[in-house]
Amino acid sequence: MCAIRDDKNKIIGVLATGRDLNFYEQEKKQEIIKQEHYLRALLDTFPFIVWMKDKESRFLICNSAFAKVAGVASADDLRGKSDNDYFPEHARGYVEDDIDVLNTGLPKTVVERIRHSNGEMYWAETYKSPITVDSEVIGT
Repeated sequence: MCAIRDDKNKIIGVLATGRDLNFYEQEKKQEIIKQEHYLRALLDTFPFIVWMKDKESRFLICNSAFAKVAGVASADDLRGKSDNDYFPEHARGYVEDDIDVLNTGLPKTVVERIRHSNGEMYWAETYKSPITVDSEVIGT
């Protein structure tokens, strides 16, 4: 702590610094970050594409296999984007399936075409289901 004085040496204020000593909260935040890294590592070990979308069919999280198919450097580059950004010729069908899952609340398995970023077309079996967080469906 340090007194702040005017030109007549009268104390007009105090300068103080402090720090948050709430170590529990800091440890909790570090644990959450560690868990996020574990989940990312788990997703990225899958050899097949994995993604999660919000109710507007925007990507919330994807794995590195999906990023490769979409032709982006990192799965984080996909966040907030949609199928239309990467698979425009098939996006309408993908979104219709998402809407169907959201409306029925039931999982759905679909065999659909996917165009790899290298232009190669292939068939994939896709499993879509509603994703629930705190009793609220947030996407597929």
